[in-house]
Parts: sequence; structure tokens; C-alpha cells
Amino acid sequence: MAAWARVREQGKMRYIAIMGGNYGLLMFLFMTFVVHRDRLNPVFVALSLVLWIVGGAVFGGAMWFIGEYRYRKAIARGVTQ
Repeated sequence: MAAWARVREQGKMRYIAIMGGNYGLLMFLFMTFVVHRDRLNPVFVALSLVLWIVGGAVFGGAMWFIGEYRYRKAIARGVTQ
């Protein structure tokens, strides 16, 4: 509860940028340069980067909404810690 309260204070957009950015960057690097290393060309790398940035933002947003849902549910139950 306390950890999520601190995350909430920093704001939704910051959380999405950090969480989604980290996820998107790691997935971009792994999927582009490890899984699909045989397809490397500038167009593929650029497309992969854009897709993983969007995917990271979606992931970060989903994690925010899941955290908020759990937090509000706990508050409604009267959990304070």
C-alpha cells in the first residue's frame, strides 16, 4: 500500500514512461537483435523500434491500471498497510 501510494504521488505519466520505456527498450533490443537478427536492415529496425515504443506504453498503462485497481480495492476493504 505504501509503495503504491509513493508511486501514485509521482504521477501516472511518469510511471508509464519509466515502466513502459524500460519494458519497450528491453523487448526492442532482445526481439530485434537476438530473435530476428537475420532480418536486420534499417527499415526493420526502425519499424521494430516504433512498435516496441507503442507496446511499452500500452504495457506501462496496463500496469498502472492494474496497480490502481488493486490499490482502490484494498482501500475499499479497509487495508491501510
